[in-house]
Amino acid sequence: MPGTCSQLIKQIAAISALAFCSMHSNAQWINQDLKVLAADGEENDQLGSSIAVSSGRLVIGSRLDNSTASGAGSVYVFDTATGTQLMKLIPDPGSNGAFFGNSIAISDALGVVAIGAPEDSLKINDAGAV
Repeated sequence: MPGTCSQLIKQIAAISALAFCSMHSNAQWINQDLKVLAADGEENDQLGSSIAVSSGRLVIGSRLDNSTASGAGSVYVFDTATGTQLMKLIPDPGSNGAFFGNSIAISDALGVVAIGAPEDSLKINDAGAV
């Protein structure tokens, strides 16, 4: 990871959301606004509803993305060194209101990204899924 927020801004300038970059320096927290933009972002997608960073990957949830269904959600994966979007993950078709991307966790040891969809109703109404 880079040493400053401004370096991080340059690396991920191609994605969208409003996020905050915080650094610890000389026993003080230094906060700087970091605004990032997505290529296909739309109003009310709520990109940035969840964020995880690990092993050179920045994973960002967009829990109200309407790409596949109303409020289905999506998740974007970016390379932290280049800011390049590597992929966009989407839920199963018909996942209306699933909020896919509401929560995200990464396991380096397992090489897994877990994505929460708390309102997923594909099996049982609002049962949720990961």
